[in-house]
Amino acid sequence: LKVGPKLLLAPGAVLILLLMLSWVAYYAMVRQNDSLESIVGQRAASMRAASGLAAQTQKAHADIYRLLSWMGGSFPLARTEPLRQDILAQHQGIASGLESLGKATLTEAEDRHVEQAAVAQRRYAGAVRGVVELAPLDASISANAMQKAEGAFALVAQRLADLGALEEALAREASASAKADFRMISVLMPAVVLLAIGLSLAITFAVRPILLDEIRG
Repeated sequence: LKVGPKLLLAPGAVLILLLMLSWVAYYAMVRQNDSLESIVGQRAASMRAASGLAAQTQKAHADIYRLLSWMGGSFPLARTEPLRQDILAQHQGIASGLESLGKATLTEAEDRHVEQAAVAQRRYAGAVRGVVELAPLDASISANAMQKAEGAFALVAQRLADLGALEEALAREASASAKADFRMISVLMPAVVLLAIGLSLAITFAVRPILLDEIRG
């Protein structure tokens, strides 16, 4: 009766270490999933949104010069009015895109960059509306107003570029974190396996003389 419980020491220790190994594997999968979700889901989406807003802003800015050239060339209202409405709609879409991106951000740095870009875009949109309103009245005044809009556009482009650079840096950080997690798990899991083998052997060799003595007794 004294021998039985001692025979269970080594298998019991191995089972406990197997449970530890399972927990380590589960923890590794959770960390890998979080890293992939951050890279593929959040970071990639934010980078696409930032680059898309930058491209949309570039197009809207080019359309303003096209509208001014059309008005300077005395194009009919039936042709210039749709372009004017499209420019205003593009600016509204950019503002909505920045608002949606601000709701999807995860860090304070992202929130700050999005807010700065949104403020710059509102100024730029206001300057564009001034240019569009003045263009049919006086070409020289609208040209002067366009200089102000050009400065506002440069600021918007810079803010969006900064936002894109931040999202790229965050994506690199998430990728580096995923690699670090993989390296940690690749070391930790073999270590747990070796610990299980070593502990089971140590228990076996420690209990064996005791068992033999009790059997002899």
